[in-house]
Amino acid sequence: MLQKVALTILLALAVAISLAAPAEAKQNPKFLVAIGQETIVRIEPGRVECIGGQPTGQYYPDPQCTPGTDQILVRGEVDYTQFTDVTGTAAAMFEGATNRIVVNCNFDANLKGDCWGTFEITVPGQGKWEGAWSGPFDLTNLVAFYSVVGHGSEGQLHRLHMKYDAIYPGTTWYATFVACVTDKDGDSER
Repeated sequence: MLQKVALTILLALAVAISLAAPAEAKQNPKFLVAIGQETIVRIEPGRVECIGGQPTGQYYPDPQCTPGTDQILVRGEVDYTQFTDVTGTAAAMFEGATNRIVVNCNFDANLKGDCWGTFEITVPGQGKWEGAWSGPFDLTNLVAFYSVVGHGSEGQLHRLHMKYDAIYPGTTWYATFVACVTDKDGDSER
């Protein structure tokens, strides 16, 4: 069910933004859109606490906790992703970027629950995006929907604000994302 709802929301968002973006971009060149892929390239396991069980010393997709575990708490995992196949008026602000994501999650015994953390996206020749993210995850079925909010902090991204929503559709280790970039504070200069 989470997969269907998340896919519907992402599709509706992508259609709405892609229809609105060309007209809006002509009036305000600082309203820009990007659609692309975010692929996990490396994971550094964090600390795992097993409520009702014991850590196994293994990492997902292997069982992290012994049978009988009621809740799995993950803290301080670090994931690295790569942005590819980016299109749209903000494509240059994401294409080829690498993302360092700090991950914290509260899962039930079936690896379903909420995750959150911080991120730092480095875009070659553009600068960095920094901020926070959160969303529901179902690791058993590789389904997730999360929202990201951040600000630009160097180079061409300085003084810009961005938000994107992404979904892991349940079949792969990459997410499809739709991003919107705007002025951070309404200033017309960068």
